[in-house]
Amino acid sequence: MEHSNISIKKLNLIEEPSIELINFLQNIFPGINKRKWDWEYKKSPAGEGIVWIATVNKVISVHYAFIILSFIYKNRVIKVAKAEGSLADINILKKLPKKERRLFIKTVDLAIEDLKKQKIDFIYGFPNKKAIKSQISSGYELIKIPFNFSRAILNINPILKEKINNNKIYYKIFIFIINLILNITYKPYLKYRSKNSANIKILSKNNEEGIKKFFNKWSTINSEIISMNRSWNFYKWRYESNPYRKHIISGFFNNNTLEGIIVCAIEEYRYYKRAHVMEISYLNKNALSSLLRWSLDWAHKEKVCSIDIWSEKENKNNILINNLLKNGFLTNKNNNKNMIIKIINNKLKINDLKWSIHRYLERI
Repeated sequence: MEHSNISIKKLNLIEEPSIELINFLQNIFPGINKRKWDWEYKKSPAGEGIVWIATVNKVISVHYAFIILSFIYKNRVIKVAKAEGSLADINILKKLPKKERRLFIKTVDLAIEDLKKQKIDFIYGFPNKKAIKSQISSGYELIKIPFNFSRAILNINPILKEKINNNKIYYKIFIFIINLILNITYKPYLKYRSKNSANIKILSKNNEEGIKKFFNKWSTINSEIISMNRSWNFYKWRYESNPYRKHIISGFFNNNTLEGIIVCAIEEYRYYKRAHVMEISYLNKNALSSLLRWSLDWAHKEKVCSIDIWSEKENKNNILINNLLKNGFLTNKNNNKNMIIKIINNKLKINDLKWSIHRYLERI
């Protein structure tokens, strides 16, 4: 492809996304439409997103975008960009002259320079394996985030059928025996631990001030942990208005004082439903235990097959892992997520950052 007309530009988000752009993004966001694109890049309470594209002969070939977020670290607010929407059309790029094939990296470089002007403190993202090399070439550092994956299994049948796709009689017998054991022991225990509570209520804008006070306390206690700067406006955007999946935002109250918050989501996965604890924050053990038991009760009512949660690697003071085990969550401790990060604010050091591990870090 000689004499190609190549253009790299920043999109003006006041304008509507083109049909061509939406169709291009279907490759990474199946089912995306204008409403979902607007929600993702235009509605964050921390500010409009930043979207850069590159075209070859007027055909979109690269898309690189950021969601703007607000985090709390050491009692101060920091401005963060989450890389969300990294895509290059390899079939087009590989036809370019060799010196022009780095079009994706050039687009990334321009986007990062733009973020520096916006006074972003750092950028992070969770790229797929194919994209890691090109991201590192653009100055990102790759770090591994260790975490525990805990799951309570309410109905193992569809999960086993997915893992063991075999109709032979001995597989069917194996599934039957596993189900029998769980029905006699594990499932009754989960039902026993499930408990609704009058102290747990669905949160709304009416709780705006209570949420603010709660996170002021939580952030003071956990000042060394970097976490999302949460407020009712954040919850409304991130969860209540989320067009991708259904969420429920609940709080534990003690004498009308908010002492814990949990956010759960339901995901339609293949032919069954599973639930995720997107985040859980608490001021004391009582709030934590009550919220976990409530989540099991909610999961049973929603008829999901499982409910899972991420958490920090276990340490001596990790009351979350102990409570998860007590409530029947089975924990796998050998998990890592690849995260790319680029520090723009020189006062921040990658090795000093201790992350509050929740699904909200990664999942939209």
